[in-house]
Amino acid sequence: MDASLAGRVNALAQTWSSLAELVGQLSEDEWHLPTGCPGWDVADQVSHVIAIELWSLGDPAPDHVLPLDLSHVNGELGQVTERPVDFRRGRPPAQLREELLEVTGRRLADLHARDIPPEQPVPAPFGGELPYKAFLTIRVFDCYAHEQDVRRATGRTGNLAGPAATIARRQIVTAWTRLSAGTPVLAERGVRLELDGEAYELALPAHGDPGLVVRTSFSNALALGCGRSDGELAAVEVIGDRALFEAFAARLSFTP
Repeated sequence: MDASLAGRVNALAQTWSSLAELVGQLSEDEWHLPTGCPGWDVADQVSHVIAIELWSLGDPAPDHVLPLDLSHVNGELGQVTERPVDFRRGRPPAQLREELLEVTGRRLADLHARDIPPEQPVPAPFGGELPYKAFLTIRVFDCYAHEQDVRRATGRTGNLAGPAATIARRQIVTAWTRLSAGTPVLAERGVRLELDGEAYELALPAHGDPGLVVRTSFSNALALGCGRSDGELAAVEVIGDRALFEAFAARLSFTP
């Protein structure tokens, strides 16, 4: 297996293991705590990870009709995402964790058995195709983001360093660099991002120091980048022109 692909597969294995260990520590009440994804509790986050990896394995989607009163579900994409989650609602936590372990175990074996070139197009979960390397990168980011959704909801901070965290951090920096470069006033004045004290130059100023410095935690940046309701703009320290930050903050979310 190509080394870059092997690193991503290892990162998937690491965040799946971390998530399984985490939910194994939760009380029944904690499984039903709300998370930053509207309408989803901790159990729903686990169900979503299971569902996407089952899709990746080629298993058929459940034949399930959604209730009509799910106010957080919008559009066809929302319905496709919600169907396997709602299908599992009401299952005991132990059963969900067992399914998580079984599915991710199968998926890991499948990934190790594959011999796909990094740039070969493969189907994406919600339509279209992606190069295989990009697909694996997004799977790492998605699974890690959902693990962190559960951690924030339950107050169990952890797994903020390691292979999956490194890939997730890189995705945030890449997306916000693109945002800064694509916003003329930010590209001209310059933007520096500091995550837990580590600095990233998102846009270099034409002259002097950057016009905007944004400081926050990696955990909060992840929540903001994923558009989660528990992402806190109030927890972002802003140094520089407030109008520049407004231009930056308006487009922080980069996930579907």
